[in-house]
Amino acid sequence: MDRGLFRKHYRKALRAVGSAIETYNLIEEGDHILVAVSGGKDSLFLLHILLDLQRKAPIHFKLTAYTLDQGFPGFRTDILKQHFESVGIPYCFSSQNVPQAAETAMHGNMLCAFCSRMRRGKIYEDAEKIGTNKIALGHNADDAMETLFLNMFNNGRLAAIPPKIRSDNDKHWLIRPLITMDEREIILLTEALALPVIPGNLCGMANRQKRLELKQWLTERESVFPGARGSMKNALSNVQSRYLW
Repeated sequence: MDRGLFRKHYRKALRAVGSAIETYNLIEEGDHILVAVSGGKDSLFLLHILLDLQRKAPIHFKLTAYTLDQGFPGFRTDILKQHFESVGIPYCFSSQNVPQAAETAMHGNMLCAFCSRMRRGKIYEDAEKIGTNKIALGHNADDAMETLFLNMFNNGRLAAIPPKIRSDNDKHWLIRPLITMDEREIILLTEALALPVIPGNLCGMANRQKRLELKQWLTERESVFPGARGSMKNALSNVQSRYLW
């Protein structure tokens, strides 16, 4: 990507993230934010743009990078350590043997939910030890739309991913600064910035097929309904409850 095109896309990302932070009051003076970095494109881009905003923002807030090694073979913590040190951010690594626990406690389609609960619990525990009051997660607009449909199709409820919500233990705010960004923009910028993305297919047990199929289904809707993704994204913040029951 040439420099001019990169600047155009990056400025768009800064506006989107800045607007989300202002609209949903995601970051405030004096915050200490734990940035959950899995090594995927979303979390690495989240860290990059938060560091950039930290330098430019009129308020003061602290960032700590955090990575949870869940015990899946092939996970490269050394790559992330090198990246954290190169950008000059305080960081913390933690570990948890998810495969071993899941093998004895769960099977089948419940594995994803089990691992998710274990991961959240560990992150909350470590966030409290580190002394952060907020946890930043890298979910984007596509994640929110997919979750909305998955909840409707599988669970019979209208629920997506909110920009800001209290943690399950009510001790931290979970914030999602990338929540209005399209996944394709994040992919484009992550590649242009040459961020050290770790391959995301490390978990051989997790059943992600339904989400992948839904992602494909949403992509196909755009060929039938041009602009469908943009309309669906807008709908997430334009709920008219009087027409629901």
